[in-house]
Amino acid sequence: MSSARPSTVSSAATSAGPIRASSSASRFPPASSRRCCGNKPAQAALVLTLPNLITVARVLLIPVVAFLLLDHDYKLAFAVFVAAALGDWLDGFLARRLNQMSQLGAVLDPIADKMTMMIVAILLAAQEMLPIWLAVVIVMRDAIIVAGAVAYRFVVGHIEMAPTRLSKANTFLEFGVLALVMARAGRLIETGAWLIPLFVLLFASVLVSGAHYVWVWRRKALDNAPPR
Repeated sequence: MSSARPSTVSSAATSAGPIRASSSASRFPPASSRRCCGNKPAQAALVLTLPNLITVARVLLIPVVAFLLLDHDYKLAFAVFVAAALGDWLDGFLARRLNQMSQLGAVLDPIADKMTMMIVAILLAAQEMLPIWLAVVIVMRDAIIVAGAVAYRFVVGHIEMAPTRLSKANTFLEFGVLALVMARAGRLIETGAWLIPLFVLLFASVLVSGAHYVWVWRRKALDNAPPR
């Protein structure tokens, strides 16, 4: 079988002239194009992961919590808020355990955190359940971080969002304090006077973690800035 193929090709070449490369190229596209098309399912799989779906669910819970707070349904708002907080831990845990960390998740996760904190803090302060000075520093910190991330993106050209340990601790404390405020509003617990020291502790945590964020990302921007 193998010895017959060269003679057939040779006779065909003799009778019909040289074989045109364009016909074979049209039937067999370059390997690079086939590789490109073949990556689409893989890219979709990197987006449609369980951690990313949990993060998207957290984003969708933000207007739900806001509506419940505006409706003064603090018990249900507390339950949904705690579910969002557990989802914040779960999506990160699953992303590491299943090795499904993605750029989309790295961007959506802090957005979900910051939007949740800012909206809940504003609504609780508007209803006089959270000190205004505490709500102001929470909103300002997150606004500065978002603005800094945008500026970093324009200066460096790319951004790899990775929360610091101080930021993680601050996020945990924010979730805890805001949840306690909602639980007290829903008469699920009696906090008494000990909630005030938690407000002061959170205030200090917000300032320290915010300043640390600015210092870390400023140093990264200087290290990764393109040469002039």
